[in-house]
Amino acid sequence: MRGSFIEQQIYTYGTYVQLISTSTISLFVSTKKDTEIPPHA
Repeated sequence: MRGSFIEQQIYTYGTYVQLISTSTISLFVSTKKDTEIPPHA
């Protein structure tokens, strides 16, 4: 019972970390793209 609970917590935490990592990478890529490409004034 306790083993399955820990596995569930690890799975939930892993999914949460993966979601945060994806969002952070997407934000970084979009920010990097904005800084690399000069705006047409």
